[in-house]
Amino acid sequence: MVNGSDGETQQHDDINVDVVYESIVNGGNMDVVPFEDYPELVLCILWGASNSLGESELVNYHESPNGTSWWIPDHVAEEFKPVEGSLWGSIEEAFAMYERYAEKADFCVRKSSSKYRKGQDMSHKYFLCHKEDCKARIKLSKVKGSDCFRLYGFEEKHNHPLIDEYNKHLSRSRRQLTFQDQLFIQTVSTNNIGATKAYKLRAAMKGGYNKVCGTVVDYQNFKKNINLYIGNRDAQMLVDKFRNRAKCLPEFSFDYKTENNELICLFWADETVKCNYKVFGDVLAFDATYSTNKYNMVFVPFTGVDNHNRCVTFGAGLLLNENIPSYSWLLKVFLKAHNKQPSLVLTDEDPSMKKAVKTEMPNSQHQLCMWHIMKKLPLKVCGDILDNTDFRIRLHKLVWNVFLRPKEFEERWTTSRFESSNSFFRVFSHKLHTLVQFMLCFETAMEKQRHAQRVLNDHTSTTCPTLITPHAIETHASKIYTRTMFLKVQREIYRGSWSCSQTSVTKDGGNENKNVQEIPKEYISKRWRRDVLPRHLLHDKHRYGRRNDEADKIATEAFENLELCFSRLRNNPEKLSDFVSKLNKLTEDTLADLPNISGKEDKEVVYQELLGVTEPEELTILPPTPAKNKGSGTHTGKRLVNPGEKHVKKRKRQMRECKWCHEVQDKHDSRNCPDRLAKLVAESASKRAKLAADKAANQSAI
Repeated sequence: MVNGSDGETQQHDDINVDVVYESIVNGGNMDVVPFEDYPELVLCILWGASNSLGESELVNYHESPNGTSWWIPDHVAEEFKPVEGSLWGSIEEAFAMYERYAEKADFCVRKSSSKYRKGQDMSHKYFLCHKEDCKARIKLSKVKGSDCFRLYGFEEKHNHPLIDEYNKHLSRSRRQLTFQDQLFIQTVSTNNIGATKAYKLRAAMKGGYNKVCGTVVDYQNFKKNINLYIGNRDAQMLVDKFRNRAKCLPEFSFDYKTENNELICLFWADETVKCNYKVFGDVLAFDATYSTNKYNMVFVPFTGVDNHNRCVTFGAGLLLNENIPSYSWLLKVFLKAHNKQPSLVLTDEDPSMKKAVKTEMPNSQHQLCMWHIMKKLPLKVCGDILDNTDFRIRLHKLVWNVFLRPKEFEERWTTSRFESSNSFFRVFSHKLHTLVQFMLCFETAMEKQRHAQRVLNDHTSTTCPTLITPHAIETHASKIYTRTMFLKVQREIYRGSWSCSQTSVTKDGGNENKNVQEIPKEYISKRWRRDVLPRHLLHDKHRYGRRNDEADKIATEAFENLELCFSRLRNNPEKLSDFVSKLNKLTEDTLADLPNISGKEDKEVVYQELLGVTEPEELTILPPTPAKNKGSGTHTGKRLVNPGEKHVKKRKRQMRECKWCHEVQDKHDSRNCPDRLAKLVAESASKRAKLAADKAANQSAI
């Protein structure tokens, strides 16, 4: 059964299709069947239609008397077809009309050449089928004395099959990424998700690859185009972004330093980090993080501990060079933003850091991070002692002694905090990011950190902990401390209940006997209390990654309402179908009244909106020349190995017996034994020689 050109179904049960195919293609008996009675059957065989030709190709196929094949989209309703003599207010309106027709007719449209009157505006414009040699098109001419265009030519014949309805998602028009696709690509990239993985996620969210606009190559090209748009304006865009933020948020501080017009130092801190430092800034830890941007600028976050015993950021900086002047400049602008020195500063053994801290923070106590000290243990201790004895265990017990005095405790809880913080930021960044992209990743990381803090605050204020003693002092502690710190205090109260009791409090040299119901104020540290941060920091304007304009709020409300409707109607197909019909009608009416923006202008606007930057009016700050810091290695993207790692690689290995050659040594094992590798090479050579001999024997026999 095949479809005839008249659209009616004709039966060919009495015809052997295989015999007809043999007659036509391989020159068999041409008298088997009267072909003039079954022209559509012959056409199907010639085009392989019995297996591969689409239904739309058969229906739309026409043939001229001289044998020329044409495809005409006869299935398109007349209301969508271009009409010769019709007038259009602009070229964009006419192009939008032809695109709607092409969508119904199963082909794509491209813009062709234009004609201009000498010294005047455009006089003629042509829109063509996307196939290069196809003659399907419309022609427009400018009406004299008017801004309108008249459609004076319409050719609907195509010299190629139209797009199959099952492959429309691969057509040129469907592969154009929408703004939501572009927003998705950019948003997930701030979580260090590349274009390829973003494409897979988009397909999973939409229910299949056939429902995704574009291919993985289109996603990759979009990311590449964004980077090309940024180009050498990277540093200028970032500084301009900070300037605009400082105008909108007076408490936002930033500073930068250039050398030969190249950005070499940058620092920033917003109102939230300033409030955090004001309350939790008694101890400060900072360290350099590498491989976060394409220029090898060192990322330096300033870290502390909040009232939930979690890492909190006090500001951040980017440095091109890890030297004393760079770190001194960074600490100066840090103190300028926060107006006070910390009580304790923790760093690693970097000599530039040590010198800068001593110079810029003379009132702060400087200590080294225990994590870095213990990491160098293999360098200082013989490998046999470290590996074959309990020395490591005993040393760790000595270092991490559980019986710590109060002063030692204050030092202990901040140890290695900045290593945790650096690891946290590295999850969101990549060594090939531009500065603009790096800043978006940093903002995403900060948004996650602050959301976690908000969740803990909400948990503390909306839930009640389980009390384990009848003492009123425990109830009082549950009301003033965050949940994390209360659990620590609760353990001490429980222990004290069984070992001792408090009957008096010494104050001003005298004793006052009373039953203690509450913890005295002088023993309550403000930094561990709940609600120590001002509530206005919860406002959306203090959140990273949000556009606070009215259009963004309306769009967010629209998406939320759509999601709500689909969620409620998912089990009611009849109402869901009615809702979608109304939505489609509203969409069609809305799009009909919207102008078609030119591609180039639209791309630039989209890039600026996605990146949160503006087009620089002048270029006075250039990106830095990629540096070679100790974390970047001798080649870009490679990290230098520290002395401890070198020692581990070079230290004497344990003697052992190779299970292959039974030799006792420390050079190899059974996997890379030289005797075994030599045997494998010999066996491989023997097999190749045998195959060559067999091939030669077969050829001589032929």
